Amino acid sequence: MNRITTTNKEVRYMFSSWEGFKVQLVQIYKDSEEEETAIRKLYKLKQTGSAIVYITEFQALSVQVDWSEKGLMSQYKKGLKSKVLDTLVLVEDPKDMQELIDKVVKINNRIYQRE
Repeated sequence: MNRITTTNKEVRYMFSSWEGFKVQLVQIYKDSEEEETAIRKLYKLKQTGSAIVYITEFQALSVQVDWSEKGLMSQYKKGLKSKVLDTLVLVEDPKDMQELIDKVVKINNRIYQRE
């Protein structure tokens, strides 16, 4: 008589190897609303320090959402310090996210040098 149920097989798999244990932990504790959480964090994210720190935090969240580059660029600008954003509007519009980041870093560094 074989009394191994699906649940028993899962438990055996979970405890038979590190990989099985790790897979089960991720399934149990993962954020089931990962994208929604990242979106909320992107909406709240503001540049409070250096541009590099803001860029790093923004990019870590942006890979978790399914947004267009244009949408990401728009949200990125909304989180910038007002001095950086005020200066950014005076330069030619960036063509892509990388160009936007490059311009923000340059502007932020100039402002920092003058303060």
